[in-house]
Amino acid sequence: MREEGGVLALYRGMVPTAAGVAPYVGINFAAYEALRGVLTPPDKSTTVRKLACGALAGESLSEEQCSVNCNLMSIPNRGNFADTHISI
Repeated sequence: MREEGGVLALYRGMVPTAAGVAPYVGINFAAYEALRGVLTPPDKSTTVRKLACGALAGESLSEEQCSVNCNLMSIPNRGNFADTHISI
C-alpha cells in the first residue's frame, strides 16, 4: 500500500463510485416514495405494506439502472473514455 500512494490510495475511486451509485439510489428512493403513497394510506400503514413497497421499488425501476451499470462496466477499456461510450 505504501508504494501505491499510502493511506489516500484507499479512497481512490470513491468519487466516481459515488457518482455511479447516486442515480440508482435516487430512482430507488423515488419509486419507494411513490409506491408508499399508493400502498400505505395513513390508516393502513403496516410493516408488511412498507416492506412490499421497498421490495417493489428495488425490483422495478432501480433494477434496470443496475443492469445498465453492469453492462457499462463490462465494456473493455480501450484507454479513452469517449471511445468506450461511443461504441455502445
